[in-house]
Amino acid sequence: MLSQDLICLLREQASKNETAGFISGDPIQFPHRYSKNQDIEVSAFVSQWIAYGSRKVFLKVLEHIHAVMDSKGGPWNYVNGTDWQEYAGCDNVMYRFNKWSDFAVLCSILHDWYKTHVSLQDLATDAHAMTFVDNLARLMQDVPGVPLPGSRSANKRIWMFLRWMVRQNSVVDFGIWHKINQAELLVPVDTHVLQSARKLGLITSNSASLSCAGLLSEQMDLVFPGDPAKADFALFFL
Repeated sequence: MLSQDLICLLREQASKNETAGFISGDPIQFPHRYSKNQDIEVSAFVSQWIAYGSRKVFLKVLEHIHAVMDSKGGPWNYVNGTDWQEYAGCDNVMYRFNKWSDFAVLCSILHDWYKTHVSLQDLATDAHAMTFVDNLARLMQDVPGVPLPGSRSANKRIWMFLRWMVRQNSVVDFGIWHKINQAELLVPVDTHVLQSARKLGLITSNSASLSCAGLLSEQMDLVFPGDPAKADFALFFL
C-alpha cells in the first residue's frame, strides 16, 4: 500500500517537471519543432531511436540528423523521398552502435509503410499498447536498436515514444494518437527510473525488465489514475 506522503511526493514532482521548460533539454525538443502530425511522428521515432547513452552527445547527433531531414523539406518529406538512399551501405558511424546504413534501413521501412498507411499508430491493430510494441518490433526487426520481437526488456525508448504520441492534455507530450488508451502505457524504465523506484520501495527488481515496468506501472496507476506514464516525470528526476 502506497503511503499518502509518497503519493503526494510523486504528484508534486510530476507537476513540477511536466512543464514547457522540460522540452529544451529532452529529445522531445525535436518533434516539438514541427506543427504537422506526420513530421512530429517521424521526428519522434527517429529521436527515440538515438536517445541512449550521453544526453549531451546524442542531442548533437539528433541535431545533425534533423538538419539533414529539414534540408529536404522536413522528416515526413525526407522519408517519403529517396535522398536517404545515399546512406545505404554506408558503414560510417552515426552514433555509438548505429551506422548511417542503419538510418537508411529505418527510412526505407518508414518509406514503404507510409505508402499504404497514414501513421505508425495503425500498428495498434487491437487498440492495445502491447500489441503496438510487438507489431512495431516485427516491422523494424532489421533496424539495430529497435527491440526484437518477443523482447522481455523494459524497452524504455519505445514506451517513451508511446508516451509522447499518446498522452493527452500535456504541455510536453503530443497526444496525437487516439487508437491507444493512455491507461495502458507503461512507465519508461531505464537505470535512473529503476534506481528511483527501488529507493522509494516501489519495486524490488534489480533489472529493467518488461515485468518490472509492468509492476511499476500498476503502482503508478494508483498515483496517477488512468495515466501511469505521467510518473516518468517524477521518477526520472527523483
